[in-house]
Amino acid sequence: MIFGTGGFILLSLGVVAAGLIVFADLIKNKIAKTGDFLDKLVMRKGYIGIALVILGVWRLFHLFSNFGNMFKLVTGIKNVSDSAMPTMFFAYLICIAVALLLGSLLAMDIIKKKKNLSGEKLSEIEKKLRAKQGIFGILGIISGIIVFIEIL
Repeated sequence: MIFGTGGFILLSLGVVAAGLIVFADLIKNKIAKTGDFLDKLVMRKGYIGIALVILGVWRLFHLFSNFGNMFKLVTGIKNVSDSAMPTMFFAYLICIAVALLLGSLLAMDIIKKKKNLSGEKLSEIEKKLRAKQGIFGILGIISGIIVFIEIL
């Protein structure tokens, strides 16, 4: 499943979930009914982050291993039309970037606990990522929805 269309679906849903986690407090304040669902996502944000990093690295490797056929790799699945090629391709690249960046940010607490890391470099990276997490969240939600819709 992860090798074909399933990998695209997992990546798109993962970056949308990461975007929702970034904006969880804002969404809960606006729409009260989403509280339980978002709380469950936020509780598992570290594991979602690790899964996103692994999936992002896998999809990046998959993309570059087929470098000569990048457009066909992204657009050669199921029902993607020729007119959607550029949109799908760039949305896919953004999904990979967001998966790696937001996944790293969401997994930061687990990384620190498991490796007992509290180094300055890790804190600097976390601070830089947190400053841009809103942008990454918006990009993740939008690109994830585009990829998911184009695949279906």
